[in-house]
Amino acid sequence: MGREPQMDRQNQLAGDHGRCRPVHLDDRDGCAVMKLLRPREVADKLGVSRRTVYRWEQTDDSFPKRISITMHRVGYLESEVDNWLQKKIDAREVL
Repeated sequence: MGREPQMDRQNQLAGDHGRCRPVHLDDRDGCAVMKLLRPREVADKLGVSRRTVYRWEQTDDSFPKRISITMHRVGYLESEVDNWLQKKIDAREVL
């Protein structure tokens, strides 16, 4: 019973009659949803300031590029941010 309201909300968000829901790419049903993170969410995820996020975007060619949502709003694909961070972790382990 406790999970039904949450599942109903996920089905509404999925918009595909509940067939797909926000999941990771390796989920059994094969459905995936891209998630955009706002600059503040990226900064919080990485433990840095928004200014640092913008600086990395300008100076680090491997940092994910922003996606224009509207004229005054941008976002970053969460999967690209996660991949960038994983590459940093992997590079650390090689040293």
